[in-house]
Amino acid sequence: MSSGTAVFISDIHLPPGGEGGPDPRTRAFVSFVSDAAAKAERGPHALYILGDLFDYWFEPAGRIPREFGGACAAIRDATERGLRVVVLPGNRDFLLGTAFARETGATVAPDETSIVLGGKRTLLTHGDLLAAGDRRYQHWRRFSRGGAFRRIARGLPACLAERLAASLRAGSELEKRAKHPASMRYSEHALASRVARGADIIIAGHVHEAGERTVELRGRSGRVVTLGAWGDSPGSHAEWDGTELRLLG
Repeated sequence: MSSGTAVFISDIHLPPGGEGGPDPRTRAFVSFVSDAAAKAERGPHALYILGDLFDYWFEPAGRIPREFGGACAAIRDATERGLRVVVLPGNRDFLLGTAFARETGATVAPDETSIVLGGKRTLLTHGDLLAAGDRRYQHWRRFSRGGAFRRIARGLPACLAERLAASLRAGSELEKRAKHPASMRYSEHALASRVARGADIIIAGHVHEAGERTVELRGRSGRVVTLGAWGDSPGSHAEWDGTELRLLG
């Protein structure tokens, strides 16, 4: 982005069926997006969502899941008010596609997307690709991003898609409990390779632990900004005010 301000969030994990109802997380997200849209009405402003906006996502028959209609309507209202919304896929909502973009006015970007902040090349990614030590997950990731899986998933009726989503979520929780925590963190090699390819800043989520660090590689350094799970802890979002990038929340 050449001008304006921006906010970066990740791992919102909106649950199904909460739109307009009692779910506090969805209500908080709708309010957050509305506040961002108000900023956009005063000047160029962007919202970057770095994966896992939803706890799961399918687009059966090219439609958005009805249980997330309220959140999508809030994003649509924000984009119509001038907010630029860019959404990257996460490990839970990697099937985000044309139906979501059509209904919300948001841009669905590749999982590794580069922008420029203050003259610095900034790599945006969900963060699961950086957890290279989690080999079982990386095998699953390659399979589930393949064309065959996507075609099957998009062709499922809504009821079967919801059952598959529930099964995948349950399997993911079991896998996490069985793994050593170190295997799910960013690997040094993965970070260094991005810095070697020119990234001055890396902004990512996925690990649900906010923090900042510097990666050094052959005279080059890269700043790594890790977002916490949105709304759950300090560091749950980052803001670019036009001159400085800071962890907030």
